[in-house]
Amino acid sequence: MSLKLPYLKRVSTRINQPQLGFSLVELLIAMTIGIFAVGAALSVLSESEARKRSTGSVNNSNQAGAYAVYQLDQAIRSAGTGLGHESATSLNLPSGYGCFLNIAKSGNQIIPTAGLPAPFSSINSVRLAPVLIKQGATNQDGDIIVTMAGASGLAELPTKFGLSGSSTTTTLNLENNVNFKAADKVLLVGNSDTNCFVSQVESTFMASESSPQLALDGTYHADTIGGHNITDANAYTLNLGQTPHFNMFAVGENNTLVSYNIFDANNAAATTPNPSILVNNVVQMKALYGVEVAGAIQWRKPNGAYRFDKVQNNISKINAIKAIKLALVMKTDLQEKDRVSNNSIWLFNDTNRRTRFKITGTDRKFRHQLFEVTIPVRNNLLQP
Repeated sequence: MSLKLPYLKRVSTRINQPQLGFSLVELLIAMTIGIFAVGAALSVLSESEARKRSTGSVNNSNQAGAYAVYQLDQAIRSAGTGLGHESATSLNLPSGYGCFLNIAKSGNQIIPTAGLPAPFSSINSVRLAPVLIKQGATNQDGDIIVTMAGASGLAELPTKFGLSGSSTTTTLNLENNVNFKAADKVLLVGNSDTNCFVSQVESTFMASESSPQLALDGTYHADTIGGHNITDANAYTLNLGQTPHFNMFAVGENNTLVSYNIFDANNAAATTPNPSILVNNVVQMKALYGVEVAGAIQWRKPNGAYRFDKVQNNISKINAIKAIKLALVMKTDLQEKDRVSNNSIWLFNDTNRRTRFKITGTDRKFRHQLFEVTIPVRNNLLQP
């Protein structure tokens, strides 16, 4: 009996020792707290990621808007370069401003035409002017901006037709031809503002002081355009250079800002025009004329007395346009969970030509940004 007592005592001691670990209740409580903690962390992470995506989308929209404004700024500031208006008037020659443009490409008449691509299909003819605005049908419809500039790099002075010898459809008899080189596009201006013609210098042409004739041939040359003979233009010619910029800008399908250059080499044929996409997520573009009246700038919408067809054939109105006020409305490409935009945006709020652009439906779940800028028409600033 004495041998068993120590053994029993040892067993009893083990049984009475405290147990290590967690009870079931404690584990359940810990798991519940852990789930709430993980959920809170995921919620913060999700909100942070959403904020990050929204910020990134806004930054992308800012960069796209800045690029779009830059492209339009370049075109509008340079508008009128190489068109020779000031030089022509100082030489007592008829200004080319307001003349009816006739342009053919590969034997096909492209201006005037009814075949311009959307969103430019409402323009079927255009007259020579540095910058023009064609208003959209409503405030929700964007405007079309047209800019024109030469790029000769040699001379921007008018070259008068010779006093002796007549010109033909393939040879111009000029006072001199030293300002021209092979394949240059040229503008032929007549004694009246009715018609002017675009043609092209022959690819093998070499300037000569002794022989002032200018041979015409190439992609943009045609003997007649729209039933008009190019020899009807017999006042002077202007060198437009290799790549003149006769551009149109508008908002097209899928909220894309597109441009169309009449002389773009990518437009391989008159029947397959190819507008270029500049920027995505542009939902609206509107513009105002900055017109000089009694020494002060007044803002005019492109309607009424400043409607497209009433400006482009009026030289005094063309000269009075000193600036363009441009408004672009950008939309981010990220749809938010809740509405983040107001019902409308007011354009040109600092003028007496305020214009309302409405934001409806699911578009309110996208962030919208307004870009407004005033762009001087440099070549018109010195015009009376």
